Amino acid sequence: NPRASKDSKSSLMSEIIMESNFDDIVEYLVSLMLGQRIYEVFGLSRLSEFAARFVHLEESSQKLEKMDEKMKLEYFRARHEKVDCTMRELFAGRLLHAK
Repeated sequence: NPRASKDSKSSLMSEIIMESNFDDIVEYLVSLMLGQRIYEVFGLSRLSEFAARFVHLEESSQKLEKMDEKMKLEYFRARHEKVDCTMRELFAGRLLHAK
């Protein structure tokens, strides 16, 4: 009976929960995916900026350590020369006054 099948279809349709349109679902998923990709790009950009800063600071730190070692050597060399010169002058003065 075609009439009975139509009535059963209409009663069945009234019980079915309608989902969103397929195009709307795809559009929503695409916007989520694009948002995630943009978030990842900005996150990686920020991470690369921090990495560049870290590398720069590490290089600066190594340069400062080398400069510190060089200055220590120069200081101790100058100090040693000054002590040496003072000791020579003292002994030379003693020799002059001892005669």
